[in-house]
Amino acid sequence: MTLRHLILSTTVGSLGALTACGYCPPSDPESFWLHDDVTEADVQAIIEEYNQARFAIDCDTVCEYKYFQDPGNGDWMSPHAETCTLELDPEPAEQPEDIVGDVTCEGEAYDGERTEMCEGRRPLGHVEPPSDDASLDAVLARCAHLEAASVVAFRQLARQLHGWGAPVALIERCLQAAAEEAEHARVMAALTKAHIPHTDPTPTEETLFAVALHNAVEGCVNECWAAMLAFLKSRMARTPALRAAYARLVDDETRHGELAWDVHRWLMGQLNETDQQRITEAQRAAIARLPAVARVQAEWLPQAMGLPAPAAAAAMARRFGAGLLAA
Repeated sequence: MTLRHLILSTTVGSLGALTACGYCPPSDPESFWLHDDVTEADVQAIIEEYNQARFAIDCDTVCEYKYFQDPGNGDWMSPHAETCTLELDPEPAEQPEDIVGDVTCEGEAYDGERTEMCEGRRPLGHVEPPSDDASLDAVLARCAHLEAASVVAFRQLARQLHGWGAPVALIERCLQAAAEEAEHARVMAALTKAHIPHTDPTPTEETLFAVALHNAVEGCVNECWAAMLAFLKSRMARTPALRAAYARLVDDETRHGELAWDVHRWLMGQLNETDQQRITEAQRAAIARLPAVARVQAEWLPQAMGLPAPAAAAAMARRFGAGLLAA
């Protein structure tokens, strides 16, 4: 499955748009175990919040919904079930309080609070600007900043690949991506009157392992996520100017996500089995955090971005993550 096909299959039947996450250090997960009855009222709430038909409700969705019904669980956590069992009556009950099934699930919950709200591939050593202002102008200014940071990131990656003797085609694609990101920065800057922050990367190690780890998360997960969300915003953002801006970005961002996976395959081929396993585990953890990221974004970003309800955003991210894993 190509990234373009994954984007289309994830968004079919979905409403709203999200904004992509950037790289953030993984938080320590919290283990959870849940066993609970499912009432007809629960089913109706899931149908409304997750925009799902009754027959399509799956175990992960019910697990997440019931997890958030417990007031002891944090609002910014997102559960990732490792095992899940659901029994659910196919026909609705007469009374909301009637029990129509039960769910049992166990796994880990990830903290989505430490996430960034705009897309763009961050370079190694990137310094994040302050992000407390959630106004549309401020958000767009940070997006412009991160698009500009992506220029640095792709030039940095091209230099690193050249030093390790990577195929010329990969290096040339990185340089082309840098030129495209420079145009993206201009497109986003034209949308805002707010000050566009500027930060320079801090010196950091550029070992082959460090670069492969960064690309596996920042490129293969977050940049692909950004491509999907650019596609959504090109159709669902609330103003013509926003939709037109993202329409100019979406094809480039999709190619950049595919480039990240091509770079990933080459870099992994240069590493030993132990390092490959460490990178695979970090990449899977980043995919598992996507629903938490999406939930926070849906709560925080301005309505003009066209976001769905937090639960629907998390469900969309979960589908997208499952597609990445399958691919």
